[in-house]
Amino acid sequence: MMPFIVLEGCDGSGKTTFREMLRRELGSIGIKTVTVGQHSWLHPWYSRTLIAARENRCKSSLQTLSDAYLHDKHLHGQRNVIPARSKALVIADRWFYSDAVYHAALYGVPIEQTLERHRQAGTELPNLLVYMTVDAELAYKRILDRGAHTRHYERPADLSRILIEYENLFKSNLMGNVRVINIQNSFGLDELRLRLSVTIIPAICQLLT
Repeated sequence: MMPFIVLEGCDGSGKTTFREMLRRELGSIGIKTVTVGQHSWLHPWYSRTLIAARENRCKSSLQTLSDAYLHDKHLHGQRNVIPARSKALVIADRWFYSDAVYHAALYGVPIEQTLERHRQAGTELPNLLVYMTVDAELAYKRILDRGAHTRHYERPADLSRILIEYENLFKSNLMGNVRVINIQNSFGLDELRLRLSVTIIPAICQLLT
């Protein structure tokens, strides 16, 4: 079974940029990769609930919302991640840790509650989690620079709460045996490439031995 790598961080932290750097670098040394997004989109009802939450028009209860995220992520692991790991290293742009953090920041759902539900469900765990850190102001500037409509959780106040919850998660003992590497992404692409080459690539190569 090939490694499963998860990239985490608030919107505007640079996950997508880093994912493409990582994919290209691994490809250059002969490591086949598959990238997956945050959601499976495999179940129509769960997908409708996720889209409504993303667009801030969800009328469901918190329990129903949490259930939709839980079951979608479990399906994602079973139907997409695990099969892909049989033939390639899998890189996920977010995993259920994002769900735990965002639900804590936006809806007041305790992080440990979300993580415990995934533990009980047996949701696939990553071998390595890369946390992209950035301050809320820079993250918001990057979001605006995309030129797209900002979502309700991409405002500075919300981003600040999300960053606090990420810090709370990684300072806790809730990560179990999952290794977490923190990448500060406030200093430009050259620094990001350096951290990739000296920190992340060696960590992944170690997983492959």
